[in-house]
Amino acid sequence: DDDGNHETPYGDDRPYIDTGTLGFGLGVFHQIKHLRFTGARTTNSTINLSGANQAINCEIVNTGTGSTPKALSIGTADQQSLVIGCDLKCIGGYAAYGAGASQQLKLIDCNIHDSVIGIIIGRKLTCLRVNIFNCDTGITQYSTGSNLKVKDCNFYSCDAGVTSNVLTTARNMLVVNSIFMNCGKGIALDSGTPHKTDYINYNCYYNNTQDIEGGLTYGPDDIQADPKFKSPDTGDFSLAPSSPCIAAGLRMDRQVGEGL
Repeated sequence: DDDGNHETPYGDDRPYIDTGTLGFGLGVFHQIKHLRFTGARTTNSTINLSGANQAINCEIVNTGTGSTPKALSIGTADQQSLVIGCDLKCIGGYAAYGAGASQQLKLIDCNIHDSVIGIIIGRKLTCLRVNIFNCDTGITQYSTGSNLKVKDCNFYSCDAGVTSNVLTTARNMLVVNSIFMNCGKGIALDSGTPHKTDYINYNCYYNNTQDIEGGLTYGPDDIQADPKFKSPDTGDFSLAPSSPCIAAGLRMDRQVGEGL
């Protein structure tokens, strides 16, 4: 409750809803918050955000193992949905799905984990302070014209961190201030060629099979070093005081006129 009279529930204190083989869909301009959802859908999602929705401090899980199960899906085109402080997991499929040519999603302070694909997006995806771990693929950029922004994120123990399957150069990819550790591939173009608007810099790579590939190149301020996560295997991606990543990123909160 956000009225100031009660403490906000977290973790297992949040009310629990078992959707079974059914899903829960939100109409446009709706919000869900402080809830836990578990479903067992085989082809659809536990939660569907139809457009301009918000999910705040929720746990959304799909344990289904069919052809295309999803924990969270994005519906109505050209209306960005916002997901804040949520935990998303889909054992047999997609933690967050919006592969249509006009789907838009923004995630802030979320955990995406233990899924075949963490996030697949068509039109526009912004990830800010998102931990993506134990996924086959962390993020996949899917449609021509898509716009991908990844800032201050951690990718840990994924077969691939960030990939693009866009066949043309009509797309943008920005990956900054992010850490890739114990992954097969860090950042990769699985199809297409690098675009002049791609910006990949101020990232840290450690113990990956291949940090960056598909014609992409390291940024001039990228580093290859142990980031010294405190306890990544238990989901704690905070940095130890001796981490080389502290104060090594690009500050992105300055306003026009503040100077350097």
